[in-house]
Amino acid sequence: LHYGSNTEVQYALNTFGIPNEALRIDGNGYAQSEWMDRKMQDLRKKEKVKVDHQKMIYEQDMYHHDVDGKGNAVKLVKIYHPVANDVLLGRGRPYQYHPGNHVMMDMVEEQKPDHVQGSRFVKKHITEQIVNHIRSKGGRFLRRIEKPSPHGPETDAAAANRNTADNNSDSLRNQDPCVWELDRIHDKAFHPYWIQVPDSKAHEKVAMAFRNLTRRDKDALVTET
Repeated sequence: LHYGSNTEVQYALNTFGIPNEALRIDGNGYAQSEWMDRKMQDLRKKEKVKVDHQKMIYEQDMYHHDVDGKGNAVKLVKIYHPVANDVLLGRGRPYQYHPGNHVMMDMVEEQKPDHVQGSRFVKKHITEQIVNHIRSKGGRFLRRIEKPSPHGPETDAAAANRNTADNNSDSLRNQDPCVWELDRIHDKAFHPYWIQVPDSKAHEKVAMAFRNLTRRDKDALVTET
């Protein structure tokens, strides 16, 4: 430490090879205003770059940018963890075993007689009722969005190894397919997320469930005969 007046301190620092210009201090011991202004501007620019970068990361993590049926840009909230009341769009066991899909199928089976015998208007009304009921319970109709792997496209060897691992895990899958498959879907290592679909897609999902149920019953009848 150096004690004394500003001039004495500057002289003492000069003996160590530190010029007065390097201190950015005027003769009264105050920071030079021009240098301080430039320093503050630089700090504000760096802070703005940091804030803009954080906003960009937040935007990427929180929103999915898409285009609606009319060609308008839309911003949809990304959903990383569907809840039990949600209905997942897609095919396969992980979707069939999801609780929200179970609830939807129970409602479809209950409304099937009226749906089969009803007119086109009645069928549309039943479909809307099911969608509205699911949403009234906090359920959402979600579509899964796959994010590309940070390691690039999967090679043939990697695909073969993954398929072998899947085949070797058949016993685990058969023991508890719901837990096994849904854990894989929700695993953050795969980096998937979900977005809510518009009403038209939700209605298509329910209408498809009615068609699949009718087709299943017809196939069962043919098998019995």
